[in-house]
Amino acid sequence: PLEKMAETKDYGQCTVRNAIFPAHPIEPCFSASYPGSGAKMTWLLIEAITGLQTHNDITFEGKQHAVTTKTHYPSKEGHLLDGHETVPRAIVVLRQPLNALPSYFNYLYEMENQLENH
Repeated sequence: PLEKMAETKDYGQCTVRNAIFPAHPIEPCFSASYPGSGAKMTWLLIEAITGLQTHNDITFEGKQHAVTTKTHYPSKEGHLLDGHETVPRAIVVLRQPLNALPSYFNYLYEMENQLENH
């Protein structure tokens, strides 16, 4: 059912809007996790709930215009961010390692073989 909804864009009576950057500054917040722990899903849920855009550690510039910044630091996929010491709060996403590791290796396989990301 979820795949069909995404494919057809039929969300029933729900209205799905694109997330926007807020018109006012927001105190920065990190959404931190190990790769394969569901960071992308958490990122999308935060956007859906708040209606505000998030961004990741590659696009982070210390600006206060996104509701959260996704990061995988200190894993090799993460980046230590300039201005990180000024970020006063974080959401830490934890997932059972026996589930996170296969998901992470699946992601690596998709990237290596230029397949659509899960």
